[in-house]
Amino acid sequence: MYLDELQNNQIKQFYNNLSMHFTSSGQKILLFYSHQNEEGKTFLIEFLARELLRQNRSTIYFGNQEGAKNMPCETLVMDNDFISNPVKEAQFWEEKLTKSPYEFILVELPNINVKPFNYSLINKANALILVTEANRTWKSSDTYLNNSLKEMIKIPHLLWLNKMDGDELEDINGEIPSKRSSIRTKVKHMLS
Repeated sequence: MYLDELQNNQIKQFYNNLSMHFTSSGQKILLFYSHQNEEGKTFLIEFLARELLRQNRSTIYFGNQEGAKNMPCETLVMDNDFISNPVKEAQFWEEKLTKSPYEFILVELPNINVKPFNYSLINKANALILVTEANRTWKSSDTYLNNSLKEMIKIPHLLWLNKMDGDELEDINGEIPSKRSSIRTKVKHMLS
């Protein structure tokens, strides 16, 4: 329960930071990407979708088959083979984004080491979010790619760090209360 509360607080803080990049009405398109597999894009999107649904915001997830399995919102699976052709991909996104009735469109892009970015899609979004592990080693190619992205995109480019140590998280978020002992929990339960 303690970790759930901490995760929920982090997602709410993430949403609050994201919301400054939203228009007051209309669709909000958020694109999530990472450099490598297993850096936590799907995990973050799932929690964000739960928060948006809790706020009664209409939400859809565009992503891979595996990610769509546990999403709490509507889903549309991307066929990466179909959208590997840049012309077909542009048509696919134009049709899906303009005809979508959802307020929030959460798009999980394939990792950049699998498929290059579609910059026209990226620049139609409200924000591009890099999801990465806090403790991973950055290669010079990662730095070069990030610097290139800064030059090519016109939208806010945000960073979400996964798997942070408690001390690092406290530096960003403030003091994290210790988990209560079983005796303290029982006393609090009896008093309330």
